[in-house]
Amino acid sequence: MLGIGKDAYKDNTVKAMKNFKGLTEIQYATLTTLVSHPNFTADFMRSKGSALLSFTNWIIAVYESHKAKESPSSPKNQINKTLSSQI
Repeated sequence: MLGIGKDAYKDNTVKAMKNFKGLTEIQYATLTTLVSHPNFTADFMRSKGSALLSFTNWIIAVYESHKAKESPSSPKNQINKTLSSQI
């Protein structure tokens, strides 16, 4: 774990996940490439270990959440569209 103790690694990881605000467009583009890879499947990741499967599920959840927020039909974008049409 790169020279840090297990507890410190866990604490820093949990803290970073709690403080996560969302993806930048560059991060989203990078994840698009990753999740589009033919081996980026639950079955393949499960064969590599449960930790990798859990991490994969987290990546997919973050990716899908960002994709939903950026969707033209998302509530945020619908509000922005309505407000723009009223100006």
